[in-house]
Amino acid sequence: MSVHTSILAKQPFLEHMEQRYVRMMSDCGVMQTYDAGTHIFQSGDPATHLYLITQGKVILELDVPPHSSAPFETLGPGDILGWGWLIPPYRWSFHAYALTSAEIIALDGECLRHEAQDDLHFGFALLDRFTRILLNRLEARSERRKPGGCNMLCFQEKELVMR
Repeated sequence: MSVHTSILAKQPFLEHMEQRYVRMMSDCGVMQTYDAGTHIFQSGDPATHLYLITQGKVILELDVPPHSSAPFETLGPGDILGWGWLIPPYRWSFHAYALTSAEIIALDGECLRHEAQDDLHFGFALLDRFTRILLNRLEARSERRKPGGCNMLCFQEKELVMR
């Protein structure tokens, strides 16, 4: 069952997007719920969806050899999760799990790619939005690295702590 257009249209990622594109995307989406601690995907899994977080918090983790992982980002309502579905080989390079119970709109990546190929204006609108989000996240990470700042992953007294 597709996501209702009115729910999808409220997402910040789709702000000012043409209604016909929002309707098109609603046909590609489903609502999903995750209990706290539930994995949404793991590194190496096929990247099949774009996720729009509507409620709750999701934490992202990177593998840290030899046998652990470290959080690097926490996302919440209004945030998007993942563009692995957009770029071959369509695999996730990190883990994502629900930090709290979460409600998420899952948009099928294959459906979105097909629509973007059929309508280049839609494809450009998607890429424009992803580029802006990527830029904002890189700038935020850069701010945390300035003197007195800290990346989300910090080392204090030889221990890894999350900020």
